[in-house]
Amino acid sequence: MKMKQMLLLLSLMTISTASWAQSSYGVRAGMNLANVRYIWDGVKLSSTTKVGLNIGAFANFSLNEQISIQPELGFSQMGSKFDGGNETFNYVTLPLLTKYSLKNWGIYAGPQLAFLSSAKDKSDGQSESTKQYYNSTDFAAIIGADYSFTDKIFFNARYQLGLSNILEMQEMEQDDISEKMRNTGLTLSIGYKF
Repeated sequence: MKMKQMLLLLSLMTISTASWAQSSYGVRAGMNLANVRYIWDGVKLSSTTKVGLNIGAFANFSLNEQISIQPELGFSQMGSKFDGGNETFNYVTLPLLTKYSLKNWGIYAGPQLAFLSSAKDKSDGQSESTKQYYNSTDFAAIIGADYSFTDKIFFNARYQLGLSNILEMQEMEQDDISEKMRNTGLTLSIGYKF
């Protein structure tokens, strides 16, 4: 039910903004340099960066010459590498960004809601689904910038800071163990405005 409410809210915000604002649309594709912040019973465990795919479409609704609202729909591969293996999380993402533009530059920030579509662990040549161990939603803060080479083509860089624990906590609470995992990542992409 929460997912339907969030999608309805995002849709209503987009429609109401579109009704009185100048709009543009576009797509982008690039890579994530993803990692996780993992704390097991108070101890921070180390992991290394994992490269993943990031693609998306966006609409940009101008409020005035410099400020705009930019809702997006995307696909994002997150995760990390640990000793002997790696974990991959595939998400459908819904960022809602506020953007400030000046000449060819734009900076933006906002929240992102993400829905887990799959999770896989690969180690010792074996791959298995681990989706049942993770929450179906993730919430993050996004901050970034873009540079327009032309009226149509731009470069985009953004940082995602996970705000919610992505681990399903039922089993851990029974064992009285504190375990937290949050997604982080840098996204670099090239985009095209229609």
